[in-house]
Parts: sequence; C-alpha cells; structure tokens
Amino acid sequence: MTGGVPAVVPVAVAVAALLLGVGAARAADAPPSRDFALSGCRVITAAGDDVADGVVVVEDGKISAVGAREDVTIPRGLAVVEAQGEVVTPAFVHVATRIGLTGTGGGSATSVDPAKSVGDELDPWQAGNRWSAANGFATLGLLPGQCVVGGRGVAVRTAAEDVASMVRREDAFLRVDIAQGSRFVSTLAGQLSIARKDLVAHDKWEREHAAWEEAKKKAEAEKKKAPKEPKEPKLNESRAPYHKVLRGEMALLCLADSTSDVLSLTEALADDAVRGDELRLYVALSGDAFRAAPQLLDLDATCIVRTRTTSWPNTTQTIHPAVYLRNAGLDVVLTPRDDRRGGLRAYALDLAKTVGAGFPRDLAWRAATVDAATLLGVEETTGSLRKGRAADLILWSGDPLLATSRVVRVWIDGEPVEDTP
Repeated sequence: MTGGVPAVVPVAVAVAALLLGVGAARAADAPPSRDFALSGCRVITAAGDDVADGVVVVEDGKISAVGAREDVTIPRGLAVVEAQGEVVTPAFVHVATRIGLTGTGGGSATSVDPAKSVGDELDPWQAGNRWSAANGFATLGLLPGQCVVGGRGVAVRTAAEDVASMVRREDAFLRVDIAQGSRFVSTLAGQLSIARKDLVAHDKWEREHAAWEEAKKKAEAEKKKAPKEPKEPKLNESRAPYHKVLRGEMALLCLADSTSDVLSLTEALADDAVRGDELRLYVALSGDAFRAAPQLLDLDATCIVRTRTTSWPNTTQTIHPAVYLRNAGLDVVLTPRDDRRGGLRAYALDLAKTVGAGFPRDLAWRAATVDAATLLGVEETTGSLRKGRAADLILWSGDPLLATSRVVRVWIDGEPVEDTP
C-alpha cells in the first residue's frame, strides 16, 4: 500500500478543533485507531446514496454514525482525520479464494465430504492475509479443498492476530465442484433430496407439537387426560450442512468451468420441491460458463465473476462476462482478476474497466462489497458504511475508479493496517 498525503487542514478548521477539544490528524502520518472520525470526504456507502461532503464516525472499531457533515455531530474529544478531496469506501470482500492458506486442501473430483471445513486450515500469520489487508480486502471467503459435493467455506477477517479473531462466520457456504455426467447429478440431487425429507418430517413434527401444546392446555383446563406428545424426529448431524443450505442459512457455492457444467447443475437442481424457496445459489464461473446465462437465470443463480475480459469462443470478439451476465438480467458478485498480489492491487482499476464496459457504477461497488458480504452471511458485520457495521474502510486520494487515485489508508475493525511487508 502506498501512503498518501491527505488534504491540508485549514487553519479555521484546526482552531475550531482545538476549541472543541478534538484532535485533527492526517491519515498517513498518525492514523487513529478504534475511535476516530473521517471528515470532509466523499463517502461511498455501498448501501445507499453517496455523500459528497461526509463524516464517518468510528467508536470501538464500529461505525457509530455516517452522513453529511452538517448532519453528523462528532463526539467531543474524538480524533478527527480531515480528508477533504479524498474518498472513503467500504473495504473489499473476496468471496471465493484460498489466499493465506497452504496446499490444496485435499479432496478430489469424486469425494463427498460436507463435514470438511476450511477452518481446519486457518493460519492468520500467512503473508497472504497481510497483503490482502494492505490492498483493502477486509474479508475473505476461504474455499475448502475440492469436493464433488461438500466442504464448508469460512468467512475470515484479514490482518487478524489469532484464529479466534480471524473467523467472522464458520459456515459461510457449502462448496460444490460441478462435474459433467450422471454421477454428479445423482449425487447432488440425492443428497439434497434426503436432506429435504429430513426437513419436511421435522416441519411436520413442529406443526403437530404446536397443536399438541394447545390440546394439552385445553385438557388441563378441563381436567382431562392430556394427549400423547408427538415424538421429535432426529435430524442426522452428518446432513446438517445440507439442512443449512436448504434453509438458506448458508449459501450453495458451485464452481462451473464450462457451459456443460451449468447444464449439469440445472439437471441436478431440476426438482423445485427438493430445492425449495430458501436455497441461496451462487455459481463461480470460469471458462465459457458465462454463455449459459439463460440456464443460470432459470436457476435464479447469482454469478461470481472475475473482473477481466475474455474472448467469445472461436472468435476474436472481446467480451466482459460480468457485463454480459448483468445485461442478461443476472445478479453478479465481482472478484479480483486473480489472487496474486498484483491482481488484488489492481482491483479498483479493474472495477473501473468493468464500469467502463457497461456495468453500473453503484452496482459495481455493491458487487465488490455488500453483495459479496451477503453471500458469506456477514452483511450485518461488514461490506457497507452503515451504523453498527465494522469500521472496515479504505481511504482513497480521489475517485477510486480513476487510475491516478491511490490508497491512503486501510482500517479493519477500526485498526489501521500497516504497509505490505
């Protein structure tokens, strides 16, 4: 990360700050920690309208207020970073990566292991965690090793000091590696079907138990014998990840390398009664899988796409898959062009190219932040600049989508991130 030089604090502002007992600071020189306010900057909230001349107040590592400067009162004694001409945005969220992990995570193209969790591989001291944080990524969705069906991803905080403070959500998603052929289809469809039967039986018991409680109260009031209590069916713990997916408690994240993969997924999820209404389907696309936009739309899938261009197969035509899918009516979550340090450092520039290709600017910011956080189930924690969210912030020297802008400072949970080691 390159340290920037924030705008000079006007004399009148500095004097007013001293009279109020508020310390004016410069983000690059003496970054405050946990309790501070950014003042005078443009605020991109990723949750609503931008604020041209805004204030973000951070207390105990969380955002306590955000809004126009004339509408927000900065608490007396709070350190103030005057950031006129600069822009503050939410820190980025990368939803599907193995940054900061070692090895492949095990697994194979034939294994089915929903009990496996990438949490067993966490290591906050890996260099990848530090340089992700330094480039503005506060949250990573870490992928377990390959599995045809199974393997639980974890949402983690970068720049953490230990494993306990690293985890933001343990069961963020269930990984599925799509394979072509009947075996994949029958495996995924079969596992979900069994899990759906479990839930149907349990839902039936809940209704019967509610009716029994009413009948019991009535019998006691009439001094009659109470009816027999219905027996609760046991949910098989080994199928708990599938239960969570069907209830929408964690996402089903499927990796598709081709249009044929998407067709296989369509076949596996063809039974609407099994799939239900709550399943949250995300498909990470590579290769020519983006061409299956009609099938993805039928599945009501959200697409995970890297911010890079590709060529339409067998032509010289250059196409931006994110824009193509958005124009087809699909929701899109954006990720960096690749997971190397250069790919993370160039993410804002790649977002600018995506916007230039036709992706709406406000939706691009959402796709890189709050929509990505929603996939991981941490949208109430991070991903947007709203009251109560973690102070996961990037301060830019100017418009983040201009090549001339640079990162001035990154904060994660209100703590300033040091330069890339």
